Amino acid sequence: MYRKLAGVCALTLCCTALAAPEPFLEVSLYSQNDPFIRAYGETLQQLTDGSFEVTVNYAQEDLVKEYQQLQLAVKNGAGALIVNPVDPASTHQIIELADSKDLPLIFINREPAANVLNSYNKAWYVGTDSTQAGSFQADMLTRYVLDHPTADRNGDGVISYMLLQGEKGLADTIYRTMSLNHSLDNSPVMFKQEASVYANWQFDQALQAVESFIRQNGIDKLEAIVANNDDMALGALQFLKSQGYNSGDPQKFIPIVGIDATSQALKAVEDGEMIGTVKNDYTAQARAAFRLAYMAMHGKEISQSSTGYYFSGGRSIYVPYVKIYFE
Repeated sequence: MYRKLAGVCALTLCCTALAAPEPFLEVSLYSQNDPFIRAYGETLQQLTDGSFEVTVNYAQEDLVKEYQQLQLAVKNGAGALIVNPVDPASTHQIIELADSKDLPLIFINREPAANVLNSYNKAWYVGTDSTQAGSFQADMLTRYVLDHPTADRNGDGVISYMLLQGEKGLADTIYRTMSLNHSLDNSPVMFKQEASVYANWQFDQALQAVESFIRQNGIDKLEAIVANNDDMALGALQFLKSQGYNSGDPQKFIPIVGIDATSQALKAVEDGEMIGTVKNDYTAQARAAFRLAYMAMHGKEISQSSTGYYFSGGRSIYVPYVKIYFE
């Protein structure tokens, strides 16, 4: 009897040891230094119903590290991948990795080329229409100037502005900037771009860019600042405040608009230090990405009718932006 029981126990232990690990959802994010992306990752972790684990790893803007983390996740039994790629132009390797194990793959926030996305029938994208964000920024800036004629501080009939751009070559940077420029060109207010600097989404780089411009040209050359994201807008704000601007004196105010609606930017808008931001709804995007991953991991069909989302081009979900303007 003892021998039989021991044999059963040994067999049970052996089977347990050899059992396949529980599938989990692997989330790979390009950088931990981006407040918007950090909030996105935290939201994804909160969405699970407990039926599987969600693991979040940051690539720290390193392509090699990103790929190694994904390889390890696949090896360890990931059931699906959600990827915010370091370089959207290099996503073909990630697709090949997912395809090799027939894994669902959802790209978020940084959009791969359509032909790359369409090369794998289990790949999707969740993000936003970046052209909408730039247009909304132009609308808010135009509205502010029309409501506040003194925004033209030198009285020349033209609003001179500085543009702080994100990462060079990235789709969000290109389309946010393109739509901003197009909308400002068609505004009833005359705008002139005095400077455009790539500050790579970073607070510190934006602060330094604004400081450099003002030290070289004087603060009177600057009548507005537009940033491709809130972190850069906040960097610009920090330097202006160090010079006594945007701190309550209406005679010393330079309108600033950003994108993302981070908590810090929303407070700046509420306090009257920025005139507005464009809400890049990471919560809605995280829910859409999670829903795709969850359904795919459970073998369910991914379609407009089954998910409740409209798919642009059959594989992309675009969540609308929202204007947040200081009244």
